[in-house]
Amino acid sequence: MKNEIEKDKEKAIREEKKKEEEKKKGKEPIRETKDQKDILDLLSISIEDVLLSAMQQPSGRFGPQHVPGFLMPVEAEFIRLARKWKVCTFNEYREYMGMPRIHRWSDLSSDMEIQRLAKDFYKEVDRLEFIPGIFLEDQSPRGWGLPDVLRKAVAMDALTLTTRDRFHSTDFTPEIYTPWGFEYVKNFRILHLLQRHTKLQLSEDTNLARLIPKK
Repeated sequence: MKNEIEKDKEKAIREEKKKEEEKKKGKEPIRETKDQKDILDLLSISIEDVLLSAMQQPSGRFGPQHVPGFLMPVEAEFIRLARKWKVCTFNEYREYMGMPRIHRWSDLSSDMEIQRLAKDFYKEVDRLEFIPGIFLEDQSPRGWGLPDVLRKAVAMDALTLTTRDRFHSTDFTPEIYTPWGFEYVKNFRILHLLQRHTKLQLSEDTNLARLIPKK
């Protein structure tokens, strides 16, 4: 993968130099392709800049009516597939996860407009589909910035992925990882990955959630 990136970088740089030479000769410069421009733009940004920018980017509130138009077909496909695969309803999922069923649209959302739209489309609360339901539900008062059902689903998914991965369970041993690797993984933090692969000056007590670049 690295070799391919290096080749693309070299090709883009050659094209850029050739364009500059044509300009000096007074000739019409070679028109760069979109791919070449994208590569040059990408390579001009350091991984440190990307990470710091992502850390400072305010996150949007999770909820309904926040999907940009160009992603609407994707969301519609999720709902279509859920119907094809006969995914359980929102209330059925709540019950399966040991959560109380909702009985009124106000149990789902405190937004009167959302209540009206959901009621007009589904008529009855028990007909509410799972995918729309997790987006319509109010954020959890317990924090996380996620609705209760989605919060629990994400936690259960992460737990399942971890416990069902043999490298995190039955094969998490010094024999598999080697004694050095086993000790390294046990004490590993994302911070260590950034220390190894970036030029960021990060100490062991750095709080990544509050990482602000120096101006």
